[in-house]
Amino acid sequence: MVEQAFARAILQHPLFTVGRVNDESKKLCWVRLDRIDLNIHVEWKTVPESEDYDRVLQDTLELQVNTNYTHLETRPQWRSVILGSAESKFIDIVFVVKKLSTFAIAGSDKETVILKDR
Repeated sequence: MVEQAFARAILQHPLFTVGRVNDESKKLCWVRLDRIDLNIHVEWKTVPESEDYDRVLQDTLELQVNTNYTHLETRPQWRSVILGSAESKFIDIVFVVKKLSTFAIAGSDKETVILKDR
């Protein structure tokens, strides 16, 4: 159920369905991705009762923010970790988007190029 909600949400936001080409250039260039493998971008993690849930959540946040994105031309620049407690039915969803990607939303159309058929 969570995967389906993720897929629907991602498809509603075009910036979450593109890769980035010519990464060294000052002009942002994006390519629409034909396929996004949620198994690569969404990680499920169950925190055992023996571990401090809040510490695992904080460590997860720090790791995700400090981990570089790879395969920029073939993968979107976002990822998520879904944390669940072994003793509870709730989950925390950590959704991380590369900062530079979000700046493109605020930029003018002259600075951003979407490549539709690559």
